[in-house]
Amino acid sequence: MNKKQIVHAQKPTVWDLSNQILYNLCREHPEHTDDSIIITKIMMIGRIYSAAIERRKKQSVKGDDFYIKNVAPIIRKSSIDKEIQRLSGFKHPDQSNLAVILEVHKYVMELFKRISGLEKRSLASKYLHFHKPDLFYIYDSRAKKGMRRFANSNTKLFNMEKLNHYDKEYTDFLIKCILLNEVLGKKHRKCLNPREIDNLLIGCS
Repeated sequence: MNKKQIVHAQKPTVWDLSNQILYNLCREHPEHTDDSIIITKIMMIGRIYSAAIERRKKQSVKGDDFYIKNVAPIIRKSSIDKEIQRLSGFKHPDQSNLAVILEVHKYVMELFKRISGLEKRSLASKYLHFHKPDLFYIYDSRAKKGMRRFANSNTKLFNMEKLNHYDKEYTDFLIKCILLNEVLGKKHRKCLNPREIDNLLIGCS
């Protein structure tokens, strides 16, 4: 990567306003105790980011009833707030907190799978990103494709055996994001936050 790509990743985009609305929504309503808030957050993040939870294996409950009868009650009765609370105090992903971040992602991914019957790896990363924007990198096909442009050779720094029981795809992606930021810091004296890393990867996809 070059300095021009980094500068471009930090520039304002036409998507900043919609993203800021989602950040504000999750910051002002972080918990999952009210069905209207749960539905609003999961619906807006999922649909805006092309990862809607209503894309599911079985269509036994259709339309708005799916959100009212399935999505909201299952999330409300879950331990998602306790899981997210575990992340309090973390400033950015690193080797010291990587396992906890991956545990929370796995929990939310499995929670969404209970609702939809499908792996919702991308939705879990995006949903958690808007609740903890400094800790979760956005994972989807475009980010994965963009990451192929960058070499990540220092995975030996991580104890992969201890990370095997988390979601492998997101684990690999998260580690590559951390390593990419280390390279940026060494070569350009500049680290990017997860939103800027997403801009960089999309620009390379």
